[in-house]
Amino acid sequence: MPLAPMLRTTPGKLYVHIASVIRRRIESGEWKPGDQIPTISSLAKQLDVAIVSVRQALDLLEQDGLLRRQQGKGTFVEESAAIKQIWLEMDSTWGALVKKWEGISPTILAAHDHVVDVPLRPGEGFPIGPYHFMRRLHAFEGAPYAIVNIYLDMAIYEWAPDRFDAERVVPIIQAMDDVEIGAATEVLSVAEAEANTADLLGIRLHSPIAEVRRVVKNREGFVIFLAECVYRGDMVKLERRFVI
Repeated sequence: MPLAPMLRTTPGKLYVHIASVIRRRIESGEWKPGDQIPTISSLAKQLDVAIVSVRQALDLLEQDGLLRRQQGKGTFVEESAAIKQIWLEMDSTWGALVKKWEGISPTILAAHDHVVDVPLRPGEGFPIGPYHFMRRLHAFEGAPYAIVNIYLDMAIYEWAPDRFDAERVVPIIQAMDDVEIGAATEVLSVAEAEANTADLLGIRLHSPIAEVRRVVKNREGFVIFLAECVYRGDMVKLERRFVI
């Protein structure tokens, strides 16, 4: 389907959809920081939309810090508009999960000991007992990209609380000789950011987000680790590798 009729028939405000098209051109590198973008009239002709809709879209992107307009010169991509791309690889191996996000340091937003109300879903496993809960904000080069709710077996947490507070949990569990991993799953779904999530991640309300749910069980089927992760959609890409 051509882009122009798709823009007009997609539910929602037209100028928001136009802004998304322009944003993707910036994020993809088609328009680089410092580049001058086409004029409003040129964009309106390309997209087959009204000039006023393009102007509203540019206003929105200027507010977001992606564009700047210079009187008498035109509209330019902001020098700081380069999008930090983080690759989320959903491989089917435990080793890939252990290595994922190496070097990332979290900020703890909330923490509680001896939590028993764990949001396990049918078929995910059995609760092992009290858990240590952490709500953390992860950032990459200063930009927040994920919010993670963590439920970790309290007995395991007490073996290395300082490390679990400051580092990624899965690699620490993997390195513990007394912990035997029986199974691990990771499920991804797509959603929209609600108000609190949008505020913490620095994105607009209802922006696309990726929700990733990770469950690690011991050999008896008891859940020793549960993570509910929310990634901002404009900084995380999904790559899957198929074995052929």
